[in-house]
Amino acid sequence: MTSINRDAKEQLKIDTTNGTMEHPTPTARGQYFRSFDRTPVATLCRAGVTDRAERLLCGTAYSNYADRHLSLSGEAEIITSFGVRTDRNEPGMYLITREKQYLLEDTSDIMMVQFEADNYEGIKYETV
Repeated sequence: MTSINRDAKEQLKIDTTNGTMEHPTPTARGQYFRSFDRTPVATLCRAGVTDRAERLLCGTAYSNYADRHLSLSGEAEIITSFGVRTDRNEPGMYLITREKQYLLEDTSDIMMVQFEADNYEGIKYETV
């Protein structure tokens, strides 16, 4: 099994259904084609890294799960709009992932998760 973050305790399995091949095949699932000439796309580029689609997908998963993010939960005033939130005691930007409203009390039980700007990293692959 390939590890995304060897220090993580939970396993994250990725099945790369999308693939990049040199020649199209009728049995391929998720193969990418250029719209103007229907030739297969062999590589894509993300954040300056050019590689096959499945490797970029693994890099995306790594970028999202390599670091832990702080989560806060508790009682708050009812939130009337969607958007980025902050906390007086914990620096950073947060998105609400869960909210249960208590309308008679004018409060909510919420959970917020800290998020950061996209910091995509390409992965160096080891041959096994």
